[in-house]
Amino acid sequence: MNILVLNGSPRPKGHTKTMVNAFEKGATDAGHTVKVIDVCRKNIKGCLACEYCHTKGNFNCVQKDDMQEVYDALREANLLVLASPIYYHNLSGQLKCVIDRFYATGMKALLPKLKQVAMFLASGDEDIYDGALYSLKGDFEDFLGLENIGVFTVHGEEEVSEEKKQELYEFGRNLKEVTFMNDFIFHNPDKVYFGKNQFTHLAEEVSKYGKKVLMVYGGGSIKKNGLYDQVTKLLTEKGLEIFELAGVEPNPRHTTVDRGAEICKQEGIDVVLAVGGGSTIDCSKGIAAAAKTEDGKVWPLVEGNVWVTDALPIIAILTNAATGSEMDAWAVISNMDVNVKIGIGGDALIPKAAFENPELTYSLPAYQTACGAFDIFNHVLDNYYLAGDATFDMVLEMQEAVMRAVVKWTPVALAEPENYEARANLMWASSMALNTILDAGTVHAPACHAMEHELSAYYDITHGHGLAIVTPRWLKYILDESTAPAIYRLGTHVFGVEAGLDPMDGAKKAIEAVEHFAFDVLGLKKTLTELNINEEHFVDMAKHASMGAFIPGIKNLNQEDIVAIYKMCL
Repeated sequence: MNILVLNGSPRPKGHTKTMVNAFEKGATDAGHTVKVIDVCRKNIKGCLACEYCHTKGNFNCVQKDDMQEVYDALREANLLVLASPIYYHNLSGQLKCVIDRFYATGMKALLPKLKQVAMFLASGDEDIYDGALYSLKGDFEDFLGLENIGVFTVHGEEEVSEEKKQELYEFGRNLKEVTFMNDFIFHNPDKVYFGKNQFTHLAEEVSKYGKKVLMVYGGGSIKKNGLYDQVTKLLTEKGLEIFELAGVEPNPRHTTVDRGAEICKQEGIDVVLAVGGGSTIDCSKGIAAAAKTEDGKVWPLVEGNVWVTDALPIIAILTNAATGSEMDAWAVISNMDVNVKIGIGGDALIPKAAFENPELTYSLPAYQTACGAFDIFNHVLDNYYLAGDATFDMVLEMQEAVMRAVVKWTPVALAEPENYEARANLMWASSMALNTILDAGTVHAPACHAMEHELSAYYDITHGHGLAIVTPRWLKYILDESTAPAIYRLGTHVFGVEAGLDPMDGAKKAIEAVEHFAFDVLGLKKTLTELNINEEHFVDMAKHASMGAFIPGIKNLNQEDIVAIYKMCL
């Protein structure tokens, strides 16, 4: 366990420091890593309340002082200990100054490793801890969602007793690794019609939301395979009026979304019907959200990081197993004018219903099947399995089951494109990977997705292929003694790597298995160089991927780390 102690006492040999020393010895003897920062000896200024960190700074404070050391340690810590003398019923001013500066990066999503908090308080009298305990409850338990594992106090002018020192030593020595789940709410109202004969319900579902339908689709494959005629016939027989937006691109553009929103506003569209893969569904979600805004533009919603609560109803007909957009609350939109690819989310973007017929994926080119498969695999691996956040075994095994299904059934689908069982397994894996059931109790930390989105934004490559190139290099880069057990588990539980190996050796075999799957089984090109990508934009891409700060995860990645991983991909 990584423990960060913030000592707010100005006295190097005071009661507070004595408490810290006893705890530190116990925790160190138990094998934990303890970092003590004496904040009174640091140059840390107070918060300016300028909002730079939450507007222009991408969660970086505008002030460049010793607080950076605290930020870096905080991102790696599992347990935070606040130690302070009591001044006027509260923590020391120096420690309160540090806590105020938490505002820049002190959000749960940016601190996925931090799970617990404890407090050591020294005072001249007893029962004067109100202000400190109020901060503990409000700032750390409620706002950051940390588990309070103990408050220890000493008071009076006498030396800290041997009994109290022993109590703090035992507290440190008996600490256990943090493995508990986060609290969670699971809610997914998407109604899924899965199988060969479910289109009998299509018109019924669409008509629940009105008469005017905007049908959104891509490059025209649905006209070649007969799906277009089938859908339009079913809807018109029900008396529905169909308007169309064709030509949705892979990595859908904000301009295409805006064209769809304009149709919705001009024609009074009641419901958006997405017929296609993830790009088409994402585009449709953007249309549904933008159509409810005054200007009908999606990019202000994206830039403003708006959680969408109002959108036109969305129905999805899935034709490619990949992104999971058919059952999730997210859409990824690209603005090629500024080389940005970023997500927009909201409960209103969850489709009202999704129709999943595995037969619709029979005609997919092998390349799309392969890219889609790695996208599904990486949604699980990247978002939660190796995010570095605690979970419980049931969720881990569900995640592994989805990844195993992808590894097992993708080669079958490539060899036998019309194998229903293979296509069905991949299609349902796509939906399971991102419908939030697999992230129960976890924090998302999609490092590979953040890095790949920049590749798609700058070079317009296929998302799943970019992930296949980035993922094994990321695994190699983050591999060390602390990450090896988790990566080795991936190998044994998903790829059948031999159990009982040294964790580092096993982890290396797991990475080899990921490479074999991506490049030999799926047949995808191995390097960015093969996709005509060089390092020209890597620095800017890393800045965007890290939001100017870092990508959290099992190993936090700063901009230099990200550039190094990109270079490994060449």
